[in-house]
Amino acid sequence: MDMHYWQDCPMLTQCPACQQVIEISTLYDHLLVECEENTEGRFRRCERCGEVIPGDQWDAHSRDQSCTPAQPPEVANRCPLCHVDIEPEAEGWLKHLLDQGCPKNPRKRLA
Repeated sequence: MDMHYWQDCPMLTQCPACQQVIEISTLYDHLLVECEENTEGRFRRCERCGEVIPGDQWDAHSRDQSCTPAQPPEVANRCPLCHVDIEPEAEGWLKHLLDQGCPKNPRKRLA
């Protein structure tokens, strides 16, 4: 079971900064609060779209203003892998990651 969680579970991903395996649904919070690699503003949350942007891309992202505004959490979640809005709550994550299969998830379920 540990190997499934560490390598295969489509609900989990590796943090791009610290490589810790975490839930995809918590990736943005992890990057901002828990990640040991988020030093000196390495990541920032965009007020408009709600996505977490690497610091070296922040100026271009905030200047561009072309990001899709975030929906309220009761309306939609935003997938940090494919950057599309999905159904709200845990049900939305299950449907997107397990049933539909996020197109950008490297841990796709085997048919």
